[in-house]
Amino acid sequence: MSQWEEGERFVGVKWDKTSYKPGEQASTTIRVAGRYNPGQLHLKATLKAGEEPQTVSVEPVMGRENTFRAGMVFSKRAEYLFEVDAHVGEKLLESYEKTLVVGPSVNEGANLEVDHAFLDNLAMRSGGSYFRENELDNLVESLRSRVIDYAVSVEIPLVQDKYIYILIFLVILMLEWTMRRKMNLF
Repeated sequence: MSQWEEGERFVGVKWDKTSYKPGEQASTTIRVAGRYNPGQLHLKATLKAGEEPQTVSVEPVMGRENTFRAGMVFSKRAEYLFEVDAHVGEKLLESYEKTLVVGPSVNEGANLEVDHAFLDNLAMRSGGSYFRENELDNLVESLRSRVIDYAVSVEIPLVQDKYIYILIFLVILMLEWTMRRKMNLF
C-alpha cells in the first residue's frame, strides 16, 4: 500500500519519480524517525553534478512531525549526487546519499512511427497520392494508369522533301567515283 522509501535506520527518503529527464523538477519527502524537541532536528541537503555542491532548501511539512520536503531542478543531462545530513543539535544523526542519472529514458529516435494521416494530407495538398507499405499493388496500378494516360505517339517523317535525299546520295556516289579515279583504284 505504501510507496518505496529509501534510507537507513533514521532517515527515510521517498522520491516522486523513479527517473528524471533534463529540465524536470524533482520533489522528495524526507522522514526522520524518533522523537525530538522542536528546533532540535536540522537537515542539510546538497545536490552535486560534477562541480561544487548546491544547497537544496529543505522545509518542514505542515501537520506532519519530523517530515520534510526538498525540491530541486535537474537543469542538464548528468549524474547528480543528492546528499542529506540529519543533525540533532550539533551531532550527526545519519546521512543519506543517492546518485541520480538524469537523461532521456530511451534514445530520441527509439520510437519512430510513420504519421500516415500527415503524409496522406500532404499528398492530397500537393496533388499526389500516398500509399502505405502494404498497398504496393495499388501504387503499381496507379503508376501504370498515369503512364498510359500521358503516353502520346507522334509520327515524324524521316524524309520531308521528296528528292533531296536522292540528290545527296548521288552526290556522294559521284565524289567517291571521282576520288577512286584520281587515285587509280579502278
